[in-house]
Amino acid sequence: MKSLILESAFTSTKGMAKTLFPFMLLSPLLPAHYNNLKKITRINVPKLFVHGEDDEIVSFSMGQKLYQAAKAPKYFYPIKGAGHNDTYLVGGNTYFETLAAFVRDSRVKF
Repeated sequence: MKSLILESAFTSTKGMAKTLFPFMLLSPLLPAHYNNLKKITRINVPKLFVHGEDDEIVSFSMGQKLYQAAKAPKYFYPIKGAGHNDTYLVGGNTYFETLAAFVRDSRVKF
């Protein structure tokens, strides 16, 4: 893996359960191996985190926490006004230019 783009990524399944169902005790039932917060610390390639500031499914703060836990090189691209499934629509040309620049600068070959 030469680089990694994470879009609207969650910290963990347990964290998602607490966010979406705060009054239900689901987290003990969920597998611990879906812990992106723990796994991101072991990834050494360049990373681009993309997250809509108005994400209604995966909170913006989860994207920020993942970014903060990651090792450099890393970049965070918040998209103002974007939800979970419309980052590319709200971001428009800037969204595509940002992803293209990241891939180009990471020297990823397809």
